[in-house]
Amino acid sequence: MFENRPLTPAEGRLRHPTGSENLVEHPAEWYSLIAGDGARLTLGSAFVTLAGPDLLSHFDKLGAGGGTLDFALELADRFGAVHDVTSVTVHALEQASEWRRGEHHGTTMAPDAGVLADGSSRAGMRGGDLLPSQPPPTGVYWISAPVVFRNGREVEGLFWEVDDLRKPSGEAMGAFKISVRFGQSAAGGEMNWRPWRAVTAAAEPARRSYRFDEPAPSADAVQWRVDLKYGPGGAGHAEGRLRTPTVLLLGTRIRLESRRLHFESLGDLVSHADERILLQPGGWNGTDDVAIVRITLGIPLSSSPMEAVRVKLAGGGVPPSVTYVRVQCTGGILFEDAG
Repeated sequence: MFENRPLTPAEGRLRHPTGSENLVEHPAEWYSLIAGDGARLTLGSAFVTLAGPDLLSHFDKLGAGGGTLDFALELADRFGAVHDVTSVTVHALEQASEWRRGEHHGTTMAPDAGVLADGSSRAGMRGGDLLPSQPPPTGVYWISAPVVFRNGREVEGLFWEVDDLRKPSGEAMGAFKISVRFGQSAAGGEMNWRPWRAVTAAAEPARRSYRFDEPAPSADAVQWRVDLKYGPGGAGHAEGRLRTPTVLLLGTRIRLESRRLHFESLGDLVSHADERILLQPGGWNGTDDVAIVRITLGIPLSSSPMEAVRVKLAGGGVPPSVTYVRVQCTGGILFEDAG
């Protein structure tokens, strides 16, 4: 049976590996909340509590040298990867309208290339189907329309999903090669394109992602090129036709220029919070000032140890006006009851 109940205050607190709940004790180190084995969390809000002498007299900072309060929401995206959604965004090509655009050289948009989770058809791109008697053409490829980046310029990595038509033995039927080139904006709305760069090859059909070495490439746009080769017809292929692999998705992960949930001062935190719970001089232990604010999260956490909510005090250290910082999440927990 399954149990679904609210998180207790103790369960919702973000902690340091030492067990500390006070971020001041370990500045520049992450405090985390992880669901744990067999559990799933639904987190509604994060309550941030700060306390210290004369705290409310120093709205202009969180650290003596420009310290910050940073959150990280490390979640699995719908493409199967875990990353910090406060610092990374995804640009994906996967819609029928996107496959129709660009330069087609013997390729076509396939409206029924796959099936989505809800049972509807999934579009893709591949070479046109051939009869077994037709000789496969050479030079079959597609070049995407330029994908202009939003909210960031650093390219963290690339990923793709391809149905590469394998026999039951695992032998590939057909082949594909994926390349990209990056563009820099120029005067008059022009784009200066760098040379094409192969990120996978026919000899590596199982590879599905590419991560760039530091420093990450900086660009304003990307173009994709997919070269396709035909494989022989066979069992499971429509009417024994010759067919290339089918591309279902091409994705780019971009680092955001401005990190979400990044606060550079107490005033910044208070002004961006969804609710100010308490701002009271002398309201902490009868002597220190206290500030409590609520930040909406609205996120799920699976039982994967890779998924987590994290927070840290970073930057120039902690001033004397801040002696206590704690983050506590509210929400629900769902797990299987062994009883």
